[in-house]
Amino acid sequence: MATSPFPATLIAPRRTVANFVELFVKEAKYEMLKNIRIPIYAISTIVFPLMFYVLFAIVLSAGNGINRGQSATYQLATMGCFGVMGASLFGFGVSLAMERGQGWLQVKRASPMPIAAYFTAKMVNALTFSVVMPHFLQRAAQVLPPYHISQLALNVVGMSRNPTPAWGHVEPLIGVTLLCLGIAAYGYWRDEGQLYG
Repeated sequence: MATSPFPATLIAPRRTVANFVELFVKEAKYEMLKNIRIPIYAISTIVFPLMFYVLFAIVLSAGNGINRGQSATYQLATMGCFGVMGASLFGFGVSLAMERGQGWLQVKRASPMPIAAYFTAKMVNALTFSVVMPHFLQRAAQVLPPYHISQLALNVVGMSRNPTPAWGHVEPLIGVTLLCLGIAAYGYWRDEGQLYG
């Protein structure tokens, strides 16, 4: 049995503080890019809370005109929490379990990267989505058609908390209608003359 004449030694890389910080930033950046590129992560953490907010705060609370403002505020807070929990669960817990099952943690451990950079990147990713979520929900709800339709109806019955001119709600509805018509016309034009089946 042949033995090596030189004993194997572990050489720890020497890093400056700037290198160390750069390593953490890069790991967080690529963790964020990875999660943005996974459609189910982006959909589950951004679209689902928004969808539930629109459904419960705008569509289903239409019959409850007296407490509608309180209901919308309540739903914004609770759906924001739902979004934060989803970002944390899917961005940290599920991602960690999947990468462990696929063997990526062994690869990370074999690399010279400190394991703290891996976990810090996961936490930064979850916190970023969590901070963005409530602000995103509040802004996104104002561009969706159900919000503008409900505001028009509330203006008519005199129950709107923010009475704005009707045209301010009609313009976005016209814009969304034209956008959807354009998409439908493009689909029709693209499929014209095609044979299926």
